[in-house]
Amino acid sequence: MATLVAIVAAGCVGGSGANSTGATTATHPGSTPTSAWTIDETGPTPAGMLPLGPTTSLNQPPGPCQPGVPTMIAQPKLYEALAADQALGDQQTAGVGEVVTYEWGGHRPVAADSPRVTVPSLAWTLRSHLARTRLALATSDGVCFAQWRVTARPLAGYDGAQDPGSGWYLLGQGSAQTDATVVQGVPQGEWILHVHLGYAAADSALPYTSESYVRVIVGDQPALTDPQVPAPDPAANCTGQSLAPGRVADAELTVQGMSGSIAGLLGTLPTSHGGADLPIAMPGPPIRMRSGSTVTVRTADGTCGNDWSGFAFLPVPDSLGGPIAPESGLPTNDGADRAASTPQLVGAMNGLAPAPGEWLMVVSFWFGGPEAATYYWRISVS
Repeated sequence: MATLVAIVAAGCVGGSGANSTGATTATHPGSTPTSAWTIDETGPTPAGMLPLGPTTSLNQPPGPCQPGVPTMIAQPKLYEALAADQALGDQQTAGVGEVVTYEWGGHRPVAADSPRVTVPSLAWTLRSHLARTRLALATSDGVCFAQWRVTARPLAGYDGAQDPGSGWYLLGQGSAQTDATVVQGVPQGEWILHVHLGYAAADSALPYTSESYVRVIVGDQPALTDPQVPAPDPAANCTGQSLAPGRVADAELTVQGMSGSIAGLLGTLPTSHGGADLPIAMPGPPIRMRSGSTVTVRTADGTCGNDWSGFAFLPVPDSLGGPIAPESGLPTNDGADRAASTPQLVGAMNGLAPAPGEWLMVVSFWFGGPEAATYYWRISVS
């Protein structure tokens, strides 16, 4: 089953344009967290861990990074900081929650300050069986980040608020031109990590920063289970239909508790921007819905295809000229048998609305041809 991979940017506060050659790490924010928990760093670190601070990236293909600012917001990876001779095959990486705010050359998208954090699903979660395993943060776009800061708090009881500067534990921070760095690990339990990266442009004093939220489980006891999404009802009627290569059907969105449907704005198929096709124009007035409500997308004429991408969303940009954040995924269900060995014909999909904020909701649908039709709706979630 093809999926729309949803990995978003991470970032660091205060990319001011100053280049620093010294790297620093910190084990505590210097003030007592307001919550009742803490992280004990006096215990032993598992053997084979890379040292704290900048390191050699395990991303592929390997290569030196260059100072500067990437044309697109970086797509970070988070993985266990094992030495290269201990890392067998591809390292498991954590999926990342949506970008909630960023400064990209002094430019910020619509409603960037208002969203709350949508916790990544278990499918996009880094799992570790050893407590306090150090974590490596890396990018793979060939551009060095200049600053980083990683904080953590338990996921249990988390209400989706962005890092207010208290109640989060500092795992590491520093400044150096690098594309990978190592920070402290977390104890057994389930955690939400707040990752900041900053970039420095030699010819500009403007800050280039971004940030993201990552879910990490140490041990075998998740604090939260993924929300269940019902299958579309009524199910798509695909009797007598077959795939129609190259055919593009209209798609309509409905929201639980609201009457009527709204047609999706078709994306420009050959255009890609940070992993997402761009709509042909900015979608119209936002569709209002409540966080967690069920959203359904169907083809308007009942046409069926062989795969939906799943729902994705990204902050509404000020313009299609960018900057545009990468997408983040949402729990979905198209009613198909997940264990089926061959693609099944489907014509509708349910998903859950994200955390409060103003977003572009995105879905792609394959009708048998080599390219997927991509549809956009602008939503306002409360």
